Amino acid sequence: MKYNDIAGFKTPDKYIDYKINRLLSKEATFSNLYKIMFEDANNILFEYSEGIKIKKVTYGQAKDKVELYSRNITKLFAGYSHNSIIGIYLENSDKWIEIFWVILKSGFRPLLLNMRLSDEILENSIKNLDFAGIIGENCHINATIYSVENLEDDSIEDTENEFGDTVYVMSSGTSNNVKLCAYTIDEFYRIILQSRDIVKSNKKVKGFYDGNLKLLTFLPFYHIFGLMAVYFWFAFFSRPMVFMKDYSAESILTTVKKLEVTHIFAVPMFWHTIEKQVRAQVRQRGQKAEKKFYKGLALSEKIQNILPGAGQSIARHIMKQVTSELFGYSPVFLISGGGYIKDSALYMFNAMGYPLHNGYGM
Repeated sequence: MKYNDIAGFKTPDKYIDYKINRLLSKEATFSNLYKIMFEDANNILFEYSEGIKIKKVTYGQAKDKVELYSRNITKLFAGYSHNSIIGIYLENSDKWIEIFWVILKSGFRPLLLNMRLSDEILENSIKNLDFAGIIGENCHINATIYSVENLEDDSIEDTENEFGDTVYVMSSGTSNNVKLCAYTIDEFYRIILQSRDIVKSNKKVKGFYDGNLKLLTFLPFYHIFGLMAVYFWFAFFSRPMVFMKDYSAESILTTVKKLEVTHIFAVPMFWHTIEKQVRAQVRQRGQKAEKKFYKGLALSEKIQNILPGAGQSIARHIMKQVTSELFGYSPVFLISGGGYIKDSALYMFNAMGYPLHNGYGM
């Protein structure tokens, strides 16, 4: 969906200002944030490939599910007090987004369970909490567990509840010592409000391809980077997200090209892996091809230093033999975060015409 398809807004800046001002005009609550995030009901929330077809779901369709499910979750957890904690055990999907808001809308607090951690670690992390249960799939934790299908009864009457006030996010647990970080509405507002300054200082971040801006949901929403930078930062402005079938290299590259993804945010390991693959493939083509590749990188870097705007397009043309096999031509803004990224990776991607930026922290 194009920004100028939204009545009255001809540029991304005007639409961003409108949304930010809407947020500032209301009391800082999850309830008001929810209403503003889903008010552009016809905008596409997410896309995914299903065979030769591309499936799309709008913000309005997702909101209808939230309204339905929130009636049922109140019934399922009727014995628990307001602001009790309910865990989400789901991969990135429409279901994850819907259940996240269902828990908040029903007066509970969502805990974003890290699905890469063992059942034992997860059980230890919740044992001292006011924990009501889990909504999820393929979950074997010792707790009350409901599937999303348990929330699909449309015969229950709607009830108004005060929104939950906190979201709990788990640390990565690399040392088996998981920390729970509590984020209130203030933290979410700060992240969203920073976006106006970011898009003014870096014009590329609001870049479009063929009239669209789409984000690849590579990072899991239960990770703080995925939650804030991938989901909230883009969903607040009613932008589409693209889901993948799986995390294989083939699935990622195919999805980016087929659905014309414009933004990719990932951890350094992702970029290092692709860098290694690109350099290995070039090497396999022989010494002449390898020499041509590195000369092309050096030339495109020089051109971009002289012509920062047009240089990116020229660089992709120079490196088209590689870029056409990699992400294609749609990506306009990439971010690496969560750890150290090698200079060689930053150099290679930027020299090929893919603007890769490095950032960290809340």
